[in-house]
Amino acid sequence: MTAQRDWHGGLILLALTTGLVMSVCAEPDDTQTQESSKGESTIASKFDKLVDAMANRNPQPRIVVLRPGDREAIFNREYDWKEQDRVIAAVESVLKHPSPEMLVQLWVHGTDPRYCLTFNDGAAAGPKYAKNWSLGMLCREIASFQLYFPVNRATQIIRIGERPIILPKGDVKGLPEFGHAPTGITIVELQIQMCHQTIVDLPKLARLSGYEKIDADGIRQCRPQLESVIEELKKSKTGIFGKFNFPGERFEFFDASRADDVRKRYEEATKRGDIIRDAPQSLIKGKHGK
Repeated sequence: MTAQRDWHGGLILLALTTGLVMSVCAEPDDTQTQESSKGESTIASKFDKLVDAMANRNPQPRIVVLRPGDREAIFNREYDWKEQDRVIAAVESVLKHPSPEMLVQLWVHGTDPRYCLTFNDGAAAGPKYAKNWSLGMLCREIASFQLYFPVNRATQIIRIGERPIILPKGDVKGLPEFGHAPTGITIVELQIQMCHQTIVDLPKLARLSGYEKIDADGIRQCRPQLESVIEELKKSKTGIFGKFNFPGERFEFFDASRADDVRKRYEEATKRGDIIRDAPQSLIKGKHGK
């Protein structure tokens, strides 16, 4: 699944460090503070449980490379497919609750090594490509998609021919490494910051190597689009989130029948004496999915 992901569904533009003016509010009394803390703790616990439910209690399958270069998943015969159905339902439940609180919990679980699901890249014209996804990997995908969604929505009109621009994400002030919750800044403030910095970076796009054919009109149109999104974010006070396409058009779940077919192919290859090697697995990345 190292191929281009469909899940992001858009482009990712540079969102670099920018200053953020924080409003000063009247300090509440101790009773209000305690009640607010209890309420926030209860909400955090609720969403933490929803994310935690995406962990799969099955052992993850072995990923091997079979001729002619297919990466296949060898599931244990005792693999509980009902447990996989439960995990898929848990993921879908998380996706039904896009919110700042959920995004924070997804970010916190961004380094969670527990097994989640195994996908196959069903759109690849070449060899099959199966990959195990940890809970942290999936959390990072969903969290990054939602955090950068306002920028992606506003800038999707910039294209090279028929393709949208895909640029790396930059460091964002106040955004911690995966595994840690943001402190001293809200999700909506982070999204506003990203939009402001993208406006600053727009003139730089035409000078980037490999992007000479960027539509200049599209770049000019992006500024009012971003400014409009900023105003929308200020009014929302919670953030703007999109629909995360799960599992995506390219990716397929395994089922018992498919697992049996792959296992038979693996056993036949073993009998023939084919050289079978374990496929390398990507390490969990620690910061902003980079």
